[in-house]
Amino acid sequence: MKKLIATLASLALLAGACVMPAAAEETYSLGDVTMDGKVDTVDVMAVLDHYCLVEVLHMPSPLTDEQTVLAEVIGEGIIDTLDAFFILQYYSYTLTTDEPISPEEFFKQ
Repeated sequence: MKKLIATLASLALLAGACVMPAAAEETYSLGDVTMDGKVDTVDVMAVLDHYCLVEVLHMPSPLTDEQTVLAEVIGEGIIDTLDAFFILQYYSYTLTTDEPISPEEFFKQ
């Protein structure tokens, strides 16, 4: 009986130690710099924070690599105040329309 309990306990420990596959990686919309599932003024502030630190104060960016890709919305190769402006413009658009489009479609225009 002791062997059976020891074997079952060992199996339970091994089963608990198995790595379970993670859920599918989330994808975020262009402009969703904070990666919270929405494009809003918080994303604008994140872009402006990056711009001030990197371009003005010559300090490291607070953004991760993935956030950097999401912040560069106009495709000029740098993150600057124009990116913040276009993210704010998209956010304003979503507040005033009944037929919203995706950020990707909006930033292509």
